[in-house]
Amino acid sequence: MGCARGQCPRLRELRRAGLPTLIDAGPGDRGDQAMTKPWCHAVNARFAIASVALLVLSGCAGRAAKPAPARVVRSAETEKRFPDPKVAVDALVAACRADDEAALLAIFGDEARSLVKTGDAGADRERCKRFVDAAEQMTRLDPKGPDTLQLVVGFDDWPFPIPLVKDARGWRFDTVEGEQEMLRRRVGADELEAIAVCRSYVRAQEVYASRPRDGGVQAYAQRIVSNPGRRDGLYWPAAGKGDESPLGPAVAAAGDYAKGKRPAGSWWGYYFRILTAQGPAAPGGAQSYLRDGRMTGGFALVAYPVAYGSTGIMTFLVGRDGRVYERDLGEKTNEIVEEMRKYDPDGSWKLVSE
Repeated sequence: MGCARGQCPRLRELRRAGLPTLIDAGPGDRGDQAMTKPWCHAVNARFAIASVALLVLSGCAGRAAKPAPARVVRSAETEKRFPDPKVAVDALVAACRADDEAALLAIFGDEARSLVKTGDAGADRERCKRFVDAAEQMTRLDPKGPDTLQLVVGFDDWPFPIPLVKDARGWRFDTVEGEQEMLRRRVGADELEAIAVCRSYVRAQEVYASRPRDGGVQAYAQRIVSNPGRRDGLYWPAAGKGDESPLGPAVAAAGDYAKGKRPAGSWWGYYFRILTAQGPAAPGGAQSYLRDGRMTGGFALVAYPVAYGSTGIMTFLVGRDGRVYERDLGEKTNEIVEEMRKYDPDGSWKLVSE
């Protein structure tokens, strides 16, 4: 059910909707170099990362969908039956509003756990919230065949990927039918956001290095979140007006990450880690970005999926020039990236188009 590489109409639809896991379905100390994907709305350099949502929702970052992984849902026997489709929709909205995993599993079936939860509790809560917000705007059930209905939510007419079907026992969400589309949308949405963050990260670093920071030296940040009482990262709690950090609005809005509640620094299905050196394939050749302990020679970032095949497929690299590269590192993505120390976009990496 996935699109071939290139423009995918369903992903453009997803980007316009910006909707949730259930809908989007439409990782030493990671605090120093781990980053997550923020969602805000400003576009000036000072609030660079905050532009991620705008980039995604307005469709400014084209992305091809990847085929979803092998089916993980195998049976319709455990999906809850409802007396009529409206009751089914009401139950789904109520379960999402309460972020009730047990209720969601009852609705979609015992084997749907990987679809219901990604492992990033904060992202899952946000996705549920966005679904509920859209459903409160509008819900509609469109006929799609004999005893088959599609739930449409929100003013943008966003189609929920799992259809409602009627069998001898009543109405149910056909998880088997919708899981591939759900996973494909989740992967596509997470990759879109990862690319947008890579590009925005470059602007945030330039903002950080535009004036003397911690220690009175102009340098790039080696951390995402500053140490307590310091200004040595891209984010610190603002002491007042004029003290905002380059990532201030985004991280403040994503309170789970700022408070250390995200699992191992993950955010919306991707891990982000700062690299402090580059290899021979990078502009200027192999070199360290560190000079006397300060990162003044440049900067780079690697972004890779929390769960390969479920929250993302591609790994992304970006350097000071803002060019984002992608590569499918396969099932051993986490192991490979854990050993990665340099930004080195050789011929095995493909440039991501604007």
